[in-house]
Amino acid sequence: MNIEKVKKQINNFREHGWTSLDFRNCGITHIPAELFENPNIVFLDFGNDLGIDIKYQNKINEIPNEIGQIKRLAKLNLENNEVIKISDELATLNRLKYLNLKNNKLKQLPEKVANMEQLDVLEISGNPFDILPPEIASQGIDSIRNFFRELKDPDYLYEVKLLVVGEGRVGKTSLSKALIDENYSLEDETSTEGINIAKWNVPQEVAVKYNPEIKRDLLINIWDFGGQEIYHSTHQFFLTKRSLYLLVTESRKEDSHDDFFYWLNIIKMLGDKALY
Repeated sequence: MNIEKVKKQINNFREHGWTSLDFRNCGITHIPAELFENPNIVFLDFGNDLGIDIKYQNKINEIPNEIGQIKRLAKLNLENNEVIKISDELATLNRLKYLNLKNNKLKQLPEKVANMEQLDVLEISGNPFDILPPEIASQGIDSIRNFFRELKDPDYLYEVKLLVVGEGRVGKTSLSKALIDENYSLEDETSTEGINIAKWNVPQEVAVKYNPEIKRDLLINIWDFGGQEIYHSTHQFFLTKRSLYLLVTESRKEDSHDDFFYWLNIIKMLGDKALY
């Protein structure tokens, strides 16, 4: 812990009435209780610089109820900490305009906090939220607020990404075309170079047989990947999370199963929460 820096900031707070306090990289594990005694504090910085020595890293894991006592607080920075819990009392701070909670351990974000009318900046990317998608969390406060509004009155997007993967010349393109066109006739296809993207529209009357909750047509975006080894290095840029994977193989060509396990492993590594 950087004891001298902590003592200096507390001393400036107590004796000189400082309203902006810097506890960055101090190695503290909680917000000092003394701060809750002064409602006039305007700015609190408990952040960590990336790469800082572990003994100087702040490891604050909670924003407690007492935060509501600092009525004039306008900026609060807790980036790169270990926050897992935020008190709803934070939402009572009607002067708070800037809140940075990037790279913590939050699984839930209180809706009251996201909807604070005066809050201009809300940084929450890099947290393992259970429901809030990382793409939304990284886009700023307007997207976050829209997400909470849509949770109350959801308009579901019936769309999915299907990635057809496997070695070259095993029939991925033929299979992709057969899925889209029920009248497709097998023909000699040229080997795919890179990626072919096609849309497969499943009518609502067909999709509802599998899920009665589907209210309109289901759109499946088919990504047909070239399987040649030369393209393997680019897979990391296109194999995405929360997608559907279809691994195509030809057993007659598989004297060993090395290629088969290669694809299973890379899907597991790059396609977190995917179905295959």
